[in-house]
Amino acid sequence: MKQEEIVLLDSSCLISLAKIGGLSVLEIFKKQRGVVLLVPQPVYKECVVEGIKDGYQDALFIKEEFEKGIMATKEIDCSTELPVDEILIVSAALWCVKEILLMMNCS
Repeated sequence: MKQEEIVLLDSSCLISLAKIGGLSVLEIFKKQRGVVLLVPQPVYKECVVEGIKDGYQDALFIKEEFEKGIMATKEIDCSTELPVDEILIVSAALWCVKEILLMMNCS
């Protein structure tokens, strides 16, 4: 049986899409590519848990996508003191990730 390919999502990608009302593209991407969309637990915490706590509306939109099953969160076995970007890289290596979706701030 073929193992499903994993695509990791970074907080910048999730937050940027949520701010422009574009989270629906993730479901389309997932269906067209036949991939699993995963988010390391620290990224989920940053985007959803802390975002809701800080009053960001986009955090609620991101949470809804998790609740719909469009993407899933996964615990990672590494130091939680690492920056979220480094946790993303460690996750990619540990989970044999095909791609990482992120947004770059070029300002």
